[in-house]
Amino acid sequence: MAEAKADAARLENKVDTGIAEAKADAARLESNVDARFAEVKADAARLESNVDARFAEVKGEIAEVKTELAEVKAELAEVKGEIAEVKTSVTRLEGKVESENARIEGRIESGIRGLEARLTVRMYSGLIATSAVLLALIKLLP
Repeated sequence: MAEAKADAARLENKVDTGIAEAKADAARLESNVDARFAEVKADAARLESNVDARFAEVKGEIAEVKTELAEVKAELAEVKGEIAEVKTSVTRLEGKVESENARIEGRIESGIRGLEARLTVRMYSGLIATSAVLLALIKLLP
């Protein structure tokens, strides 16, 4: 029985030692988990800070693009106005060209009629002169 008590005391000592070691392991594990959790929280905070900074940059870039887009729209409106002015000028010039073309065509037609009249007069004059010469020649012949 003394031996059983000694075995029980040794077993109790081993159990106490095992429990103490398990508690120490648990404390170390908890300390490691706490340290790792603190690192993860710090990483998450840095990541959130980086995301916030990048988001602010993107918002700034979007604002710049919106400003540039507004400028482009203004320039486009200006160009459209200039195009409308050019179209009006072209239409006005087309009218002037058509008017000038009609005037020139009228002058050409008038000139052609004058030439036709002079040519007709010369042709009849030449015909009359030729007829007169022929008549004179006919009278001179026996």
